[in-house]
Amino acid sequence: MVRFLIIITMICACSNGFGQVQKSCSQIISGEVRDKVTINLLEDAEVILSNDENIILETHVIKEDGLFSFKVDCDLVFKLEVKKDGFIGQSKTITTTNEVDKEVKLLLFANKDISNLYEGEEFESQFKNVICVLYKNEKLELFDRDKFKVSIQPVYFNYRSAHLNMKARKHLKKVVNLMEQYPKMIIECGGFTDSKRSLQYNQQLSDKRAKKVVDYIVRRGIAQSRISGKGYGAEFLVNNCRIEKCTNEERALNRRTNMIVIKI
Repeated sequence: MVRFLIIITMICACSNGFGQVQKSCSQIISGEVRDKVTINLLEDAEVILSNDENIILETHVIKEDGLFSFKVDCDLVFKLEVKKDGFIGQSKTITTTNEVDKEVKLLLFANKDISNLYEGEEFESQFKNVICVLYKNEKLELFDRDKFKVSIQPVYFNYRSAHLNMKARKHLKKVVNLMEQYPKMIIECGGFTDSKRSLQYNQQLSDKRAKKVVDYIVRRGIAQSRISGKGYGAEFLVNNCRIEKCTNEERALNRRTNMIVIKI
């Protein structure tokens, strides 16, 4: 009789009261890391997972595929931070739910760190093959001469529109003046959308947005050979609006055309 009671007690301690063993609650936080300007996957970056007391739990070194993945407990607060030499990485805090085996997908970014370079209208820095260009107090980011070099602020569009509003045209006039000042400068434009419509619709709209920027600049005297454009649909969102509920303001950040200077 004593032996029987001990067995019953052990079963009840491991069950939910109905003889069924409860499954521990865990989730997966996964995603990829990209250069915020070039949108390239950022190999060799580190993604650091910490708890709400800033204690490091795990570190993942990004491989060629740009992906990371962490298994975490439910109903807790975690912080993810990107680190890479020469870059300023994004930090993001996330609170897991009580849904068993849920996977949370994130897109994390890092920017080239140019804080240690001197400012000037144009100069060769103390770093080999790096050039800095300033135009009317608008600082443009720096890159190695053999890679992408200068990032110009994006042009933004209204929902379902490829129309260049007054603010966009004012910004593009600065770009035209910059290209006139540097006659060897070549720019690539990338059109993007938010993720609210179909893949086909977003691809067509992003192509139109890129083409609008190219056409505007060419009509103002810049040679067609110096600027090109391509649409990428909703492929590279600047936030997590594909998988999270977002405000209209957050979605608007994805309705853009990026301009990258690839030669100067």
